[in-house]
Amino acid sequence: TILDCLTRASDPEALSQLRTRITSGSGSSFESQMNAAGKLAQLGDDSGREFLRGLVARRDEHQLVAARLLASSADPSTVGIFRQILADSRATAAAQQLAAEGIGLSGEVADLALLVPYMSAGSAPNLRVAAARSTLQLSARDPAFLSQNTLAWVQVAVGDPSEIVRQTAVDTLAENVT
Repeated sequence: TILDCLTRASDPEALSQLRTRITSGSGSSFESQMNAAGKLAQLGDDSGREFLRGLVARRDEHQLVAARLLASSADPSTVGIFRQILADSRATAAAQQLAAEGIGLSGEVADLALLVPYMSAGSAPNLRVAAARSTLQLSARDPAFLSQNTLAWVQVAVGDPSEIVRQTAVDTLAENVT
């Protein structure tokens, strides 16, 4: 949307509109408020981060989505939520996918072990893609690991029957290898 473009350009009026959306609701749906807070948080805006932190602290049905929107390597405060979900075999595939995405943004190289089970052929395709993308994101934080293991992973992913997995391998490799 135009508001998204203006926000990315740090347009003061656009940022103000997003802040208003999360503070007053301004007739917006809760989902719209969360999205506005996520955009502000990505831009480093404290009001967006605080809104999302409040949702994470409530520990209700919005916690995981808020944690995912808040996740970044600069703010690893939500990584424990993602680790807990990835370690829980009873979690839904949707929750596992959000957790895999979040751990890729906020986790550590040691978290790779949590992602490995979700890259198997028995996992849902979207979950496999999220786990693969997060694996490369985490691997990129350790140049030695990336150089030793990325090519092996890409070789396997390129041969995957899923076009989504193959394309993700290429896209993610291009983003993370310079």
